[in-house]
Amino acid sequence: MAFRDDLRTFAGQAQRQLEQGAQQMQEMMEEYRQRRRFNELARELGRTVYHGRKHGGVDETAVARICAQMAAVEEEQAAGAAGGGQQTDQS
Repeated sequence: MAFRDDLRTFAGQAQRQLEQGAQQMQEMMEEYRQRRRFNELARELGRTVYHGRKHGGVDETAVARICAQMAAVEEEQAAGAAGGGQQTDQS
């Protein structure tokens, strides 16, 4: 009986560790998606400004839209960092 109890305890601990690992992996993937989205927006912003300067006028509406989207991603990252206790890097 003691062996069974030990086995059940071990199995319960292993299950909790697996669940924690899966949760951490989901958080890491979400952080990766946010960083990737931020970087895509930064590239789009750069292309928009470059194109505008090359062709005689920056589309300020597009720049404002991209900047707003970047700010939203930064807010999501900050909320995730506050909730998960991890800082994110936008590089």
